[in-house]
Amino acid sequence: FFNFELLNVDKQYGGRGIASMLVQQCCNVARTQEFSCLVAETTGIFSAKIFGRHNFKTIREVQYSQFRQNGRIAFPNTGIHTSARVSVKILEPLESNSTTNTTKTITTTNATSPPPPHS
Repeated sequence: FFNFELLNVDKQYGGRGIASMLVQQCCNVARTQEFSCLVAETTGIFSAKIFGRHNFKTIREVQYSQFRQNGRIAFPNTGIHTSARVSVKILEPLESNSTTNTTKTITTTNATSPPPPHS
């Protein structure tokens, strides 16, 4: 599984296709690393739309209004964001003759952090 846990672009840079480019680049990395299942967990409408544009299919959606604590809505101030979703995308392998399953880990760094030193 290749798991997307957070996708966020600063408001002043919104609407420029940056999030879409990030998702596309991650999909490319996942494919070259032979991941077959991509999973996106989204909490807002904008990231859910981006993943939908990249052919992720929502498999579970929970409305924030369903989360209650002591009879009260747990998330009363979500604005236009009304639900959390789990979406998946299945990738076709680059080579169809691959028969082994492997586990791979990819470490990413925050774009504002310096890259790790090379050994």
